[in-house]
Amino acid sequence: MEATGVDFHIDGEMYLFSSGVIIGESSQDRIYGANGYIFLDNQSLSTNTAYNNIGGMGISITTGATAPGSTNIKRYHNSRSGTGLTSSVDRWFDISPSTNAGLDATLKIEYFTEELNGLTDNAMTLYKSTDIGSTWTNEGGIWTDNGTEDYITLTGIDGFSDWTASSYCTLVGSVTNTICAKESIVVNGNTYDAATPNGTETFTGIGPNICDSIVTINLTVLPNKTGTNNQTVCYSGSISVNGNTYDAATPTGTETFTGIGPNSCDSIVTVNLTVLPEKTGTNNQTVCFGGSISVNGNTYDAATPTGTETFTGIGANSCDSIVTVNLTVLATIDISTTTNNMVMTANTTNATYQWLDCNNNNNPISGETNQTYTASTSGNYSVVVTIVSCSDTSACINLSTVGINETNFGEAVSLYPNPATGNVNLNFGQSLNGGSVIIADVKGKQVYSLDNLNRQLLNLDINHFSNGIYFVKILNNNQQKVIKLIKQ
Repeated sequence: MEATGVDFHIDGEMYLFSSGVIIGESSQDRIYGANGYIFLDNQSLSTNTAYNNIGGMGISITTGATAPGSTNIKRYHNSRSGTGLTSSVDRWFDISPSTNAGLDATLKIEYFTEELNGLTDNAMTLYKSTDIGSTWTNEGGIWTDNGTEDYITLTGIDGFSDWTASSYCTLVGSVTNTICAKESIVVNGNTYDAATPNGTETFTGIGPNICDSIVTINLTVLPNKTGTNNQTVCYSGSISVNGNTYDAATPTGTETFTGIGPNSCDSIVTVNLTVLPEKTGTNNQTVCFGGSISVNGNTYDAATPTGTETFTGIGANSCDSIVTVNLTVLATIDISTTTNNMVMTANTTNATYQWLDCNNNNNPISGETNQTYTASTSGNYSVVVTIVSCSDTSACINLSTVGINETNFGEAVSLYPNPATGNVNLNFGQSLNGGSVIIADVKGKQVYSLDNLNRQLLNLDINHFSNGIYFVKILNNNQQKVIKLIKQ
């Protein structure tokens, strides 16, 4: 049904069936009539659903966990009265659901200004009657004017019946107060404090008309006047707060200053004192033999390797700093060497090595960084021995019998595979004449020999050799050749 452009006066039932809708009803174009009503039946209301402006009748229901089911709604256009209600707006509803208990529903009723019936607009609450209008109870609710409509909303409704709106018998007031933290006030027997600063109290049966009085509580609870005193002191220092001393033994605490500020509230100050530990440290250093360091102007060496130094007024807090000095002076490096024919070995172990060619301005020999060096030509050689960060160089040693390779053997002599893991083959390039083969390790220890050879080819089984470097010496007719063999 469309109500736009005209007022409708009804004097009986306007039946909308179950799907009818009033369209365009407004304050200027509304349906009224003290003896008439609008009937909308069989509205299926399920759980947890918002039904807004049902049938355009100015009523909204939001259901809870229990479904009202099939619901009939009638809207009347006359004022109601009875015990507990002197007068209402010219609108009330008869709501009849199939299930009418435990609904936990929300009800919203709208009305027009022309239906106020002399009542106070912004003091409206919802009234309910369960005995066909004989007795009415003020159920409360929140009044709202959003600029286009006035309505009251009420939550937590257990069941429906007859509902209307009124301000006739409702006195409205407020209590506004400011208290300190932890204080409280009592209104209507209920306590209001920081946990419950706001609420609504209803005083029933007030005044000559035995009306209810609704008082809104607006309590401002001032926060705790709190503060923090954070300070840092040197070791053994202290501060005084509110007459109490804070130090390393008592670095934290709470101080209460009473009656502070215009409201004479207490002020609570938390003290957090950081007591710096003794500025201590350790200076651990290692120097080569004969070296020294200077700490705080004092010299530490092999004669004075340890001590304690105090640095005064250090850092942003100007505290003292105590440093323990531990100096390690490394022993002298053994730079002696051992030679065995063409092999030169550094006697110091667990070090790093670099062999030098003394005849070439002591330049390093590329790739020769092992403890043992085998010279390929006669000359003078030395080694740089390094332990940690200290280095020393051996004396130059002359090796004059290395790299012998007589022309009678020539380049035809070969040893393969090399490096090897098992058997190796020797090709002498020519048949030996009662020749010999001798194999020695890097320390010169003979590990294999074979004499009276009269052949050109020889297969050697070195499976039982330990991994490392060996030297194969071939002797024949007072001539010799040495070949380096690597066993992997």
